[in-house]
Amino acid sequence: METEVQEMVVAATGEIFETMLFTEVLAGEPLGDEPAVIASDVTAQIAMSGHISGIVSLHLPAALALELVSTLTAAEFAEVNDQVCDGVGEIANMIAGSMKTKLGDLERQADISIPTVVRGTMEWLHVKGAKAEFPRVIIPFRTDAHTFHVDILCGRS
Repeated sequence: METEVQEMVVAATGEIFETMLFTEVLAGEPLGDEPAVIASDVTAQIAMSGHISGIVSLHLPAALALELVSTLTAAEFAEVNDQVCDGVGEIANMIAGSMKTKLGDLERQADISIPTVVRGTMEWLHVKGAKAEFPRVIIPFRTDAHTFHVDILCGRS
């Protein structure tokens, strides 16, 4: 299942960034289940329940968050504020929604929550409780100028 989820995350993230944000991304090798050092100033999380249950998190550096939300809203932002946080939450929502669509038929359907967004610098990430039946995978993505991460902690219901 881990490979299936990774493929869904990569496909959903690429699709949303290219079609909605006009930004090409390149996925890197998943970082796995160990603590990871990442650079993040804005993190948005979406809970999923159903065929696949867990949390999808989008970790962005401030400069990329500003660029993406400016593209999404056609407005300029000089700093990460509530509007930028709302925009990052919407981007995470679109990624989780795309994953939900990729689950396909109703037997595999999942529900997603509204986004939770946290603003503040994070230099490492460690989720306790990840285990074989509920693995955690961090996938790094690269744009022309930035690296960001999509983190998924999930299991099959």
